[in-house]
Amino acid sequence: MTVGSSRNGRATAPVSAGLTLVEVLVALAVSAVVLGLVGSLLGSARAASTAQAMATQPDRALDLAAELLTEEIGLAAFRPWRSLSEENGPEVVLTPVASGHAVQLSFVDDRLEGPAVERSLTFDAREDGDGAHQLYRRSGGASRQPLVSGIAAVVVESLVTASGELVEPVAGALHSDVRGLVLSLEGESGASRLVIVPTGARPTVEVRE
Repeated sequence: MTVGSSRNGRATAPVSAGLTLVEVLVALAVSAVVLGLVGSLLGSARAASTAQAMATQPDRALDLAAELLTEEIGLAAFRPWRSLSEENGPEVVLTPVASGHAVQLSFVDDRLEGPAVERSLTFDAREDGDGAHQLYRRSGGASRQPLVSGIAAVVVESLVTASGELVEPVAGALHSDVRGLVLSLEGESGASRLVIVPTGARPTVEVRE
């Protein structure tokens, strides 16, 4: 920046000479460093968020499976009215499978608008066609539908009897007036969850071979 002078010797206003090439290069270099630091921070934050999501995903799958099974299995033997099918057999049937137990239950569902309907549902865990672990739900004789991914096993650890005792579900046994089921859910990552499912209608439970 220089100071101009008039012909009569008086000083004039400063005259800007603009930025030099060196100043422009320095500014560009500083900007590049700042952008690099910002990009690195954003990349680290994104990686941390992805790692946290992957770490909590198995727990979320187990929590969701526990919630759904508690709601559905808890309705076993529920009947708002007497029906002919009440004497047709046990309301809960446990069948050993490779991944623990298949849990079949029956009840009358009046949760939706319209007439109540009798339901027969089966829950079990197995691998799908791609080798991924799934918790499946089957209604009646329909095909299985995947319910929650990432569930490797559903095991009925014990039954809660009318007297409040815990008994192991031994093959061939028949238990009446069951107050609850204790389930162990296993995720494909090795995580597990113990779930206590109260059965308000106190169903009869059959354990098959």
